[in-house]
Amino acid sequence: MITLDLTVNDSYEEFQYESLCDGELYNLGNQTLFQTGIYTETFSTSNGCDSIITLDIFFAPLITENILQNLCIGDSLLFFTPNDNR
Repeated sequence: MITLDLTVNDSYEEFQYESLCDGELYNLGNQTLFQTGIYTETFSTSNGCDSIITLDIFFAPLITENILQNLCIGDSLLFFTPNDNR
């Protein structure tokens, strides 16, 4: 007679979203990401099962604006972004 003691370990799967600015880097496992896209990395859990991470990452373009402003001594200049609602 043969007796089988079987343990079925769970695998792990996760979906993540990230948003970064252009020029930033994101490390996913052994991948260094710098472009918008969907990436998958497989890791091994402590019990030997697969752990799969799927990442949907967006790299937003940098918005720059040049402002030329003359000031006199004692003047001040207030800076704000469009999202400041001032």
